[in-house]
Amino acid sequence: MRVFLHGLAGGQIPLYKLAEPTLGYVLQDGHWDPRPSRQRFLVPLADGVLTAVLEKLRESLPEDTKAIIIASRGVWLDDFIHFGIGLLPHTGVEAPHPFDVELVDGRLPEDAIQLIERFTRLTTLSEAPDHPILRAIWEEDREEAWRNQLLRDEDRAARERANELLVGFLDETQMQELAEHQYFHVIGEDGETYRVHDAGARNIFLMRDGKPHTNYCIVFTDRLPKHDLLLAQKVLLERDIMRFLKTAHTVVLEPDEVEPMLDQGVVRRMLSGMELRETLDRLLEIRQLEADIFEELASEPV
Repeated sequence: MRVFLHGLAGGQIPLYKLAEPTLGYVLQDGHWDPRPSRQRFLVPLADGVLTAVLEKLRESLPEDTKAIIIASRGVWLDDFIHFGIGLLPHTGVEAPHPFDVELVDGRLPEDAIQLIERFTRLTTLSEAPDHPILRAIWEEDREEAWRNQLLRDEDRAARERANELLVGFLDETQMQELAEHQYFHVIGEDGETYRVHDAGARNIFLMRDGKPHTNYCIVFTDRLPKHDLLLAQKVLLERDIMRFLKTAHTVVLEPDEVEPMLDQGVVRRMLSGMELRETLDRLLEIRQLEADIFEELASEPV
């Protein structure tokens, strides 16, 4: 019997490549549920089922079981919050950290179950365990946690820079609106009034008679701070309305329709990071040119 231990990072899905089509089992509501798989095998994760899984592993396994996949996802220095298990009739699976055990009367031996239980608690440990497999997983988790912290720090710094840049292009009325209502109004290149909400999608409304008339959605293809998106939207509305209207996904609202919920999944049109950089660079050049002109005018004798 081969057992695989897989500690998942935050966004990973426990999906495994198989050497052959198979009928595996996953634990659902306390029962082994057959799961046919052609090329992949998905192990569902659930909340707070660790005790039930360990109890199930102490029972007799299906006779054709040749491999067990234990998948778990947790937060560093906190308890695992998701746990799942899958059984396969062959060992042809791409999964990390395998070890072999001998079944006792069709059951896993107690030392194997204890090893699995220790595996599920790895992220609560501040020091590496002695067992070589657990140590390897612990070190991987620690490195992943360190990388995630770096990303969070970088994201925080990027959000702060994006906020500073956005505020630099808002007037006092827009800054007050953003602070008090989480949106600001923009007069477009076409003379229309648009309301830009502090949200990641479906956040722009064409206003008519003080009410939302049309909803627009335009987002980045790249992972960039939200306030960079708001600034790019503002720039397009003010400087290149035809490009904005051509790119954005548009929904005309019914007269009595409540505003669509922001950030809900809809068809979105994408603005790439390269387009953002080109747009912002162009606006910064314009701002610098305006500053140079004002400085030159101020220096001329009256």
